[in-house]
Amino acid sequence: MTKGIREHVDAHFASLVPRFVEGDVDGTTFRRIIMDDAMARFQISAATAATHYNHSKTEYNLKNPGVLKDLGRPEGKKGGRPLEHPVTVVKAKSRAVVAQNISRGAAMLLIRQAELKGKTKLEIDEPAQAAA
Repeated sequence: MTKGIREHVDAHFASLVPRFVEGDVDGTTFRRIIMDDAMARFQISAATAATHYNHSKTEYNLKNPGVLKDLGRPEGKKGGRPLEHPVTVVKAKSRAVVAQNISRGAAMLLIRQAELKGKTKLEIDEPAQAAA
């Protein structure tokens, strides 16, 4: 019964946002409620539930910028691994550089934001393959 997980988590996430914004639940509780529900309802692992939660959060933030600014770790506190394979985002037609030395995930987010806003089409500038 894995069909519909993403839609369910997206809907549950959106329905719980007002409680977070009003201060009824904190960020940890917010995440736990959504993940616990998904794990119980769909018999999925915590890792799978976390993936769906993160996707819902990203999509919600794209469509409603600023509403969840206090949810999750602040940008400077995320830690993580150093960037190993930075990419460049360019405008599709003019090839003008929009962003350099960012992760592929951050690049995909920029591209998705531009799509949602109906702005210029962006893409990742793939370096030419070296001749073998």
